[in-house]
Amino acid sequence: MTSISQETIKKLPENTQVEKNEDSDDLNIMVEGQFDDYSVSQIEENNLGFPNNKEQIDRVITLQSLFEIDLNGNDYDKVIRRISKNYSVESVNLEIILNNINKIKENKNKLDKKIHSLATEYPTFQIAVIDRNILRLGLIEIAESFHEKNITKSLVENFSKLAFIFGGENSDKFIKGVLKSFILEKSRSQKKE
Repeated sequence: MTSISQETIKKLPENTQVEKNEDSDDLNIMVEGQFDDYSVSQIEENNLGFPNNKEQIDRVITLQSLFEIDLNGNDYDKVIRRISKNYSVESVNLEIILNNINKIKENKNKLDKKIHSLATEYPTFQIAVIDRNILRLGLIEIAESFHEKNITKSLVENFSKLAFIFGGENSDKFIKGVLKSFILEKSRSQKKE
């Protein structure tokens, strides 16, 4: 996987090949504005705009970390230590990232059961690692801001955009559908109360 910065992307003439930087961490798809080639093509082809606001960058780093945790046998502590050393609070909101990772760690089984109940055709273990983690983080953020309708609507769009950039061919539609189902389910349960 090749990582190149946003500034480099903007300066490159078309059809330019970029060599892989052997020092880069393949699990860090975007660190300080770095994207892999596929993600760059998806962003450009669909006029999405690079995730460059602090909240989206925090989400990307959280998702990278969760992806790494899933691939390395759920070693949360090791990843949390590495993140704490590698990122400065000025560049990202480290507290929010670590808080979200810990929420997912503590509620992983509950989140996975909820994902399974919303996406009944797919057992959670069959959902792509990145999609599963986008859903976990999305469920947490939506649940926390559920009473603010404008925020939940924009969260669905933001997570759908992340799925489009980093997931598979139909990940964005899948993520959007599951998150909307979650919002609808929460709305119905509130009306019953």
